[in-house]
Amino acid sequence: VFEKRLTSYPRIVEHLVVFFHKVNLCIIKKDKQYEVQIADLNNLLQALLEWDTQNAILYSLELQTVFHNTYRNLYKITSKPDDELNRLITRDDFLLELRNDLFKFFLALKKDLGIYSFESPATITDFKSPDTVKAVRDLESISKPIDK
Repeated sequence: VFEKRLTSYPRIVEHLVVFFHKVNLCIIKKDKQYEVQIADLNNLLQALLEWDTQNAILYSLELQTVFHNTYRNLYKITSKPDDELNRLITRDDFLLELRNDLFKFFLALKKDLGIYSFESPATITDFKSPDTVKAVRDLESISKPIDK
């Protein structure tokens, strides 16, 4: 199951990340080329549905729940009349809320693969990154097994 997840999950992650980038650029740049369109939402919904039909058997219980909520929310949004939807997709708060909802699905996918959040070594106060070749060599010599 894990190997199947490892090959299939990245295919939907690509669609999610492209949408995240588009939303972020739309909000930051305020440039017409980055505007989220109704077609973007419909295409994302279609990608989710197609991916779901091929991979639902692989879902953990948590991912199944998160996917269902994500799909249901996106379906409700795309079912709105075009004039109402066009007004919604111009609002930053709406786009951020949608992106954050989709991000929950993204995180559930990562969790199914065993990829969890962790503290970066940069946030650990007693960690010091080696800054010279000599320091790296010293670390390497520490990690070598001791000869008996």
